[in-house]
Amino acid sequence: MRIYGLFYITTIIPMHETDNETDLSVYFSVLTTFNSINMEEGGFLKQCCIYLIPLMFCHIAEYKRLTVLSLSLRMQSVGLALEELLVTAQKQGCLTVGIYESAKLLNVDPDSVVLCVLAADDENDVALQIHFTLLQSFCCDSGITILRVSGFQRLQRLLGAVDANRNQEEHRDLHCMLVTNPQAEHCRLQEVGTYCQESRRLDQWVPELVLQER
Repeated sequence: MRIYGLFYITTIIPMHETDNETDLSVYFSVLTTFNSINMEEGGFLKQCCIYLIPLMFCHIAEYKRLTVLSLSLRMQSVGLALEELLVTAQKQGCLTVGIYESAKLLNVDPDSVVLCVLAADDENDVALQIHFTLLQSFCCDSGITILRVSGFQRLQRLLGAVDANRNQEEHRDLHCMLVTNPQAEHCRLQEVGTYCQESRRLDQWVPELVLQER
């Protein structure tokens, strides 16, 4: 019976994907415990544990898989909401693009800004990160929702930044975007804002989002 239980722990459980060091530590602890059990002295309870503990780990692995899937779908939904929000804001003239243009608006009328989007794929751009740090600090002090986004090429295509008549320097404008009161997309704005609030509750002070290529 003990050998059968060990087969479940060492063979069945590892079949479920895990990259969590805590899971591996728990597996090892259970394996050590069962290796020291004398089934002749343990009775019915120990026999039940041999069957129930592997099932418990199987359910944990499945729960984690579903959680990851749920988070992925949530990110896709928020990404779509952000894209629609930015496109609508651009059409309504409620979108300010460019680091310096954004800094000017924040200095003159910060109360009109409802969302600050910082976009970059290259985290090693020191100058850009300094600008981001200053903008983040100002927005935090002013109570403005901040969202950091990766997927810069997606933004360029989405907002029409890639154009034969525009030079590469103009493309850098999309590194910072301010949304100011887009009346038609309040639902999208609320969805993005809720995502940012939830992220902050999870100690992610500056929420992040990856825009998917389509």
